Amino acid sequence: MGRDGSQRGSWSVPASVQPPFVSTLPPPADVAVAVFLIFTGVVSVLGNGAVLLVSCRKRKKLRPPELLTVNLALCDFGFSLLGAPCFIISSLCHAWVFGEAGCLWYGIQGFVFGIGSLFTTCLISVDRCLKICCLRYGQWIERRHVFWSIALVWVYIVFWASLPAVGFGSYGPEPYGLSCTINWWRIRTSVNDRIYILLILTLCFGFPTLTIISSYVFILLTVRTAAAPQFCVRGPHEFTINLNVV
Repeated sequence: MGRDGSQRGSWSVPASVQPPFVSTLPPPADVAVAVFLIFTGVVSVLGNGAVLLVSCRKRKKLRPPELLTVNLALCDFGFSLLGAPCFIISSLCHAWVFGEAGCLWYGIQGFVFGIGSLFTTCLISVDRCLKICCLRYGQWIERRHVFWSIALVWVYIVFWASLPAVGFGSYGPEPYGLSCTINWWRIRTSVNDRIYILLILTLCFGFPTLTIISSYVFILLTVRTAAAPQFCVRGPHEFTINLNVV
């Protein structure tokens, strides 16, 4: 039967599943996706879980940059633990079986952990840029500054991720029907979704991405300037070359 039936070929799909949530992939591809996600999910949970466990035991000795690394591990661990199982189960069922409420939950947690990872990477790049390009400011960064930065990031992304739950923007099934994301396809049909998408593209994707690129460009320029040969003329017939290596 087709997408509106209870089966597709020999693959059983619950009759209550709406057509947009039925997988468009062939059953073998769904199984392959599930196997791949199980492998990467287990590796991510074990690896990031070990980082979090060690960090928890040595939390008083962690330096500011290491706190950012811990937050990055937390984002990856969170999605692998809370989001990946839904994707795996849906792949094995050949359809998204968690309904509209599950779609909203998956969309929110995916947004939070995904954008949280991006913003944490942004903070890491800014920290490195300050320490290399602006020594005067880079040296005074302390644990409390990093704690407040991480807290603000979480508040910021939870705010934007939760707006579709109150009607501003929306989450919907992805084209292949096995998971949910921001409803990008409504940008042409809904003014509400169009405004939300433009805002998050600018404030949640564009801003941190531009900051990361700018930070590393400044770092490269600073290193290049510091490593460039400096010419010092001593007399009319002699000169020396001083090469500073960082």
